[in-house]
Amino acid sequence: MTNESLVRKPLTEQLYDRIKEKIIFQELKCGEKINIDELSKSYGVSITPVREAINRLSQEGLVEFVPNVGAKVFKMNEETLRNINEACYYFEKLAFDYICENNLIDEVIAEMEEILAHQSEADEKGDEIEFFKNSKKFHEIMISRIDNEVLKKPLYQIHGQYNIANKVVYTNAEYRKNSVKEHTELLNELKKGKNKKVHKLLKSHYFDSYERYSGYIFEHI
Repeated sequence: MTNESLVRKPLTEQLYDRIKEKIIFQELKCGEKINIDELSKSYGVSITPVREAINRLSQEGLVEFVPNVGAKVFKMNEETLRNINEACYYFEKLAFDYICENNLIDEVIAEMEEILAHQSEADEKGDEIEFFKNSKKFHEIMISRIDNEVLKKPLYQIHGQYNIANKVVYTNAEYRKNSVKEHTELLNELKKGKNKKVHKLLKSHYFDSYERYSGYIFEHI
């Protein structure tokens, strides 16, 4: 690993962001042992802030501690992925209901339109990294509007795990186009205020996607 300079945010926060990105982008693969000494040398920092960042990732379910082994990236299997998709559906349904009941829907729609435009542009350019980042923003924009940390925390946690699989999916051009199509349909129904239809589309987005993409994910993860 090469030395990577860290600037601006508190050190532990920066390390958390960097290591989380390595997990989501599978530079640290599912089930892989995390070498804390190696990470500390890579970033030119002591072990303590690296451990603190790893502990935070453990609280989010992205890292697990195994007796006599140490920290490992959590291992995703078919049951885990199915459960993650199901949880994403129910949590996002909750987030959608929250923004509707708190009259936040108009500002959320405006931001979703902008994000979807960037996602579509990234798809046309074949830029899977930007595509992934904007797809992530599209779903998390509803979560970000929840003014209740007790509700918000588990939503972000489950999305962290979901994003590992999602990043793999978006290496496939056809699947990227499917995502744009589904996000467009969801946004159109949000504009119409058809809540039951939005719930139905969210359910399809997560439940059907597991059936469509799970084989591809486990071939590439």
